[in-house]
Amino acid sequence: MTNEEKLFQDKKSLEKEEKKQKEEAAALALPIEEKKADKAAEKKAAEAEKKEKSKEVKPAAAAQKKGEEKEEEVKKREIVLERAFNVPLSKAYEKPKYKRSDRAVKLLRQFIEKHMKADVVKISPEVNETIRHSGSPLKKVSVIASKDKEGLALVELKK
Repeated sequence: MTNEEKLFQDKKSLEKEEKKQKEEAAALALPIEEKKADKAAEKKAAEAEKKEKSKEVKPAAAAQKKGEEKEEEVKKREIVLERAFNVPLSKAYEKPKYKRSDRAVKLLRQFIEKHMKADVVKISPEVNETIRHSGSPLKKVSVIASKDKEGLALVELKK
């Protein structure tokens, strides 16, 4: 075969491939539109189901509030260790006034990690508010720390 014949065959094969691609694209165009219609119908059906489910109110779920749910979650934890501490935060006063509350939180976290041998320390919002009150933290904070079997220590205010 000469070079001209090869080029001629290449052109023919390219034309055939282009025709096939156009035919496939035309064949796919119809199912795509049908698929879009199917998806729209499925979405409408799913929304209708969600509305029906939202109308059905479970009596137990309606009675519960957010605070009650949190208490149940806390009760579900298997507490391994629970202790009361007076955490000294006076080292926070070595920092300038605008950094003291951040330093106090870090000191509390370090203290609990050390004494409870915990991997993760979660500080309750009440403790955080008392520490960050008016920018200057207290010199000492009385807290109760509880540790679960997963190594999570939860710090709450002592009442």
